[in-house]
Amino acid sequence: MKPYVILALTTFHDLNSDGFGADLYSLISQIEPRLLPQRAGWLGTLSASVTSIEDFAALWRNDRQIYTSQGRCGKRESTGINMGVEWTRRSAIKNKGKIIHRGIKFSNQAEALVLHSEWRARVDWLELFRRLCLLTKAAHGMLHLYCPDETSGFGPDKRSLYQREGIHGQQAFTYSIDPYGIRRPPGPGDPNLKTFRQLPELTWATWLGSNFDGQYDRRSLKDMVVNTAETQDGFLFTITDQLGDIMDDFVSFRNRRDAVKASGFPETFFQTD
Repeated sequence: MKPYVILALTTFHDLNSDGFGADLYSLISQIEPRLLPQRAGWLGTLSASVTSIEDFAALWRNDRQIYTSQGRCGKRESTGINMGVEWTRRSAIKNKGKIIHRGIKFSNQAEALVLHSEWRARVDWLELFRRLCLLTKAAHGMLHLYCPDETSGFGPDKRSLYQREGIHGQQAFTYSIDPYGIRRPPGPGDPNLKTFRQLPELTWATWLGSNFDGQYDRRSLKDMVVNTAETQDGFLFTITDQLGDIMDDFVSFRNRRDAVKASGFPETFFQTD
């Protein structure tokens, strides 16, 4: 398998708001125009051609609820789900992205943006990641380069699934351990959905929003990591200086990541299945 890059952001900000599609397109074009979408749509049907910011912006704020027929009269009732925009680029730099919206019935559910791209060393991935964290008002953000040395060790467990598909969505962060030692995800209306307790894994670049306050030692982390950036809403850092370090020497990267985890996080912060 060829190496690939994933950027994933989890947020409580409304990604279906007016202007977000245009802002996203503009941000990508400023950092790396070769990542701009060419086709877009919903539910895997990417029938809309995208050649301009206007094309992409027009896909936002459309009523894309999923309905189900109820009763003899076939009355349409919403399932409570709005479908987010999906997009792809089939020429270099090949990539695909998607938006995941919160459920309609619960205001305390998160949204997400996920970008999956082929690897190119000359892209300013860190600046793209930093700007996306700010644009989405991220509660958590991850940027990682997945190479065969790492992906060959992935299994069928949920932790590996999150890594393969990008760490995003509240269930990646909000599991708790019940008195019987079983991991339990909170339900859709549970107030603990905004309490982020864990991470499936630490990626090369991580954004920790205020939802993680109290779950890590920022002072210790600063002594171990590089490329740090702080705002009142969160803390961004990387494990090594360059994203390509993962592929150049994965064993060294893995050892460095383990050291950062041991220094900056309580033992209970990282949970496995």
